[in-house]
Amino acid sequence: MADGLDSTFRSLFKGGGLVIIGMGIELGTAFIAKLFMARILGVSSYGGISIGTTLITFASMLTVLGLQTGAGRFLPRYDTIEDKKGIIVSAIQIVGPVSLVIGGVLFASSGYLATNVFDDSSLTPILQIASITVPFAAFVTLAVGVLQGTEEVMPKVIMKHVSLPVVRFGLIITVLALGLGTVGLISAFLAAYVVAAAVGLVYLYRRTSLGDSGGYTTRRKELLLFSLPLSISGAMTLVFSHVDTFMVGWLATVEDVGIYGVVYPLASMLSVTLTSFGFIFLPVFSKYHSNEDADGMRSIYTAVAKWILFAACPLFVLFFFFPELTISLTFGAKYSEGALALRILSISFFFHAIVGPNSKALVSMGCNKAVMYYSVLVAVVNLVLNFLLIPGYSYVGASVATTLSYGLLNVLNSTKLYRVTGILPQNRVMLPPVTAATLSIGAIELFVRPTFPERVVVQLGFAVLYVLLLTVFIARFGGIEEHDLKIVSDIEHYFGVDLSLVRRFVNVK
Repeated sequence: MADGLDSTFRSLFKGGGLVIIGMGIELGTAFIAKLFMARILGVSSYGGISIGTTLITFASMLTVLGLQTGAGRFLPRYDTIEDKKGIIVSAIQIVGPVSLVIGGVLFASSGYLATNVFDDSSLTPILQIASITVPFAAFVTLAVGVLQGTEEVMPKVIMKHVSLPVVRFGLIITVLALGLGTVGLISAFLAAYVVAAAVGLVYLYRRTSLGDSGGYTTRRKELLLFSLPLSISGAMTLVFSHVDTFMVGWLATVEDVGIYGVVYPLASMLSVTLTSFGFIFLPVFSKYHSNEDADGMRSIYTAVAKWILFAACPLFVLFFFFPELTISLTFGAKYSEGALALRILSISFFFHAIVGPNSKALVSMGCNKAVMYYSVLVAVVNLVLNFLLIPGYSYVGASVATTLSYGLLNVLNSTKLYRVTGILPQNRVMLPPVTAATLSIGAIELFVRPTFPERVVVQLGFAVLYVLLLTVFIARFGGIEEHDLKIVSDIEHYFGVDLSLVRRFVNVK
């Protein structure tokens, strides 16, 4: 059992590590592109682009109907090529027409939305091009879900985290250099999704049974029955993760959307590790569940949650304690008034990350109805909170609504997971280092930092100090376990480096 778990830990870390590298490329290029757009376009025009890209994400995820998760769960549970091909074909047969219809409806209503909802007719061409992008973005999402079911990480990395962001980045820089404006920029997003969809199609034919010349058994009804609750929960998740952008544009101003469009992506970086490990976590956890291996399920979950905490803590320290500095050094001082919103959102995404992939664990065990009910409830709460808070507090109100909504969702999901499996997100080995780091940083923040001048160099020094303190406490107060050091051995072997200093420094629980 121990050897099997060690092998799984390493597989998870390697798979999650590959996705993290891919997401590093994606986030790095996206972040730099956003920096250029935000600084060159100005707050209002950047707000318009934020609305267009949010529409692409929102509509494309909605049209997939949860089938990307359904396919990812079903494929590992079937052995024959006919069954596997039937699942893939069925998913494409459903998503294709739905995405075309929704994209068409959005295109036809773009003028109305721009004029009557956002009170800015210049948004019409942006919304039209975003609508055309929807079917391509939906196919990319579906292809990623199908490839997840094969437990292959590299195709997803190449398709979603390399080809899409790299092409998009190159086109955005070209458009900005040529001065083609917001219409040119949203067209760059369209072209990038077309390329990514083509790459996804190639991978589906080469790495799955879709390219097999044999027959297949369609499973549209079975797939829909499983996925529809997920589509509802997915739609509700989209509501409380993206509808705030639309509501800020509707109830406040496009300029406020620009500021919110800066702080929200920054805060969401805290959940990168959660997303990365979540991709490979679902099929692995599902296998342990199908084998009724409760100990394996618990060990995998707590290990992943701990790794996510390791990765999220340094960013949380920067975003929460130094929000003005973070925004000013990246997007520019004209966006620094969003500092309070960044601080609030950092709490939201930090908590969302460290409780672990609770919704994916529930889905892998077949608890999709519970996930759906929770998502519907939280989406309604989020809509009400946004409607109440945005008119008076704009993007700060949206940040509070998002934080409360994510908190409620994770409490519900984690409680359900505990009742079914007895799994708690974090094990007790993390309590001493996190407590020590919190007390130390809190004392410095209250009694030492206020005595120093508010200079950039000084604040950068405190930021580095906080991150170093956090790292030292985790390493020395027992946050590292034996299987973590085995992963260090794999890194040494794979990259040919000597990490003996790391071994001597850490205190293993």
